[in-house]
Amino acid sequence: MDDGDVVYAMKFMVKEIDGTAHYSTPFNISGVFWEHQRLFVKRGRLDEIGEIRFGISQDTLRLFRVDGTKNFFWGLSQTERVKNLRIEGQLVTKVIEIELDGEIAYFWYFEDLQTDKKPVFKDLRKYTEGEFIITMDE
Repeated sequence: MDDGDVVYAMKFMVKEIDGTAHYSTPFNISGVFWEHQRLFVKRGRLDEIGEIRFGISQDTLRLFRVDGTKNFFWGLSQTERVKNLRIEGQLVTKVIEIELDGEIAYFWYFEDLQTDKKPVFKDLRKYTEGEFIITMDE
């Protein structure tokens, strides 16, 4: 994008025909404008968990239902400590180092996040009942 790098995740239907995968038009798309997230975190003086909560709160479509059974969930972070990220006690599946706007960022995801809670936060800095419980303890 003109203002900087953007990361998108898209959901497709896949059908195999004669041994070849065929993809539908994407029907669920979510994206992160990295500069927007980075500046909000800095101006809001959010800690590492506040950054994760902010990123999640900006786009609740980051929770994708895959194959009708798995909940793929993703985000971006400025901190390498995101490798210790746990949501509802479940450890992040993978963290991938990427470069966005000339800086190192970390793309994280849960292959199948098991939760019945919605990724919505009333206050990015406080932990209140009924929201995802997020930790980054080693």
